[in-house]
Amino acid sequence: MTSGPAVEVRLDFAMPMFTGVLDFKRPHAVFRLDKDTKEEASLELNADGAAMLLEDRNPNLSLASDLAMLGRFAKAVTIEGRVFGVAFVLTPQQVKAIADFAARR
Repeated sequence: MTSGPAVEVRLDFAMPMFTGVLDFKRPHAVFRLDKDTKEEASLELNADGAAMLLEDRNPNLSLASDLAMLGRFAKAVTIEGRVFGVAFVLTPQQVKAIADFAARR
């Protein structure tokens, strides 16, 4: 049995209102899934060379991931974390959108 090419999934973060200073220390992104439950997990990502685009001085961040991480995100009920030092919490609708996308893969 042969396997196909590796599939890359990119996680994009648009930050149009951000005016602060980004923290470039590793890990660049830390995700906490299902915080304070028995299913809690912490996942880390680091940026590759194409991670950040500055458009009109507003950062848009893109981090490479894979299908295994997408699958773990899809099983989560809550997702929060920090990307380049900026805290975030996904809404239930955003978490559901990830699960819906993963189901189509």
